[in-house]
Amino acid sequence: MDIQVVKTFFSILKNGSFQEAAKELGYAQSTVTNHIQSLETELGVVLMERGKKIRLTQAGELFKNPAKQMLTDYENLMMSINEFSDNTKGTVQIGANEPIASRILPKILNAFHKQFPLINVEITIDTSIALNNMVIEGKLDLAICTLSINNNDMNFIPILELPILLAVPISHPLASKKKIYLKDLRNERILMPRPQTSALKKLEDLLDKRTGPYVSVKITNMISPMAFVQNEFGIGFLNSLKVESSMPGVALKEIEDLKDKNVNGIFIKKDSRLLTPATRNLAAFIKDSSFLL
Repeated sequence: MDIQVVKTFFSILKNGSFQEAAKELGYAQSTVTNHIQSLETELGVVLMERGKKIRLTQAGELFKNPAKQMLTDYENLMMSINEFSDNTKGTVQIGANEPIASRILPKILNAFHKQFPLINVEITIDTSIALNNMVIEGKLDLAICTLSINNNDMNFIPILELPILLAVPISHPLASKKKIYLKDLRNERILMPRPQTSALKKLEDLLDKRTGPYVSVKITNMISPMAFVQNEFGIGFLNSLKVESSMPGVALKEIEDLKDKNVNGIFIKKDSRLLTPATRNLAAFIKDSSFLL
């Protein structure tokens, strides 16, 4: 059913005649007549009684309300499509892991909002594994995190490498040691976050191979391990971005034979046709925002 024909139907009802409807729509009167005739032919019923005054038949009355809803739905659809095509408007669902979410994302979104004030952003903070899954499932448009799941339909664009540091209580013998190697962690109580990033999983494998016996304590919260270190319960690892200007009771050390880094980047669908213009704008902005990282 041609939506223009439906519009003609309602213009006739509004104006009371074929002639006035033709004026409103900018058609010849014969075009208006042809529209109604084609609509009646398609439906197989007469919709209007022609005369000095236009009146709907019983079939016309039955047609009117569903057709009005169809016209409203069409207009709403066109508004949504126009908004989708407008790269200055829309909503982007973005995810981020820690410490990106608290340390970097606010700077990026603040700068992005100044350039695109009409684009709304909804933020989800979670682990990299969860964020990877949410982007794959379409629950998020993109995420800034580590690559935890390989998927041929996804792109991972590295934007930031974070060194992994060892955090020890200042009273611990390792705190005063000039150079620390993985073998020096033998028999230590080591706090390991869960779930792990790929870099931390590799770190755990290295510990198993090079350190020898040690006590592993799994902690699901990504911030709390430092509280355990401060209270001398054990030693732990953290990304350099998590380093506070003041962390009382904690010494941060590099490990000489640990050069692996947590690589964070943009996790996003590979096919750009599946992305809204607003999402493409934000992804490009993040990629070009190295000055904020």
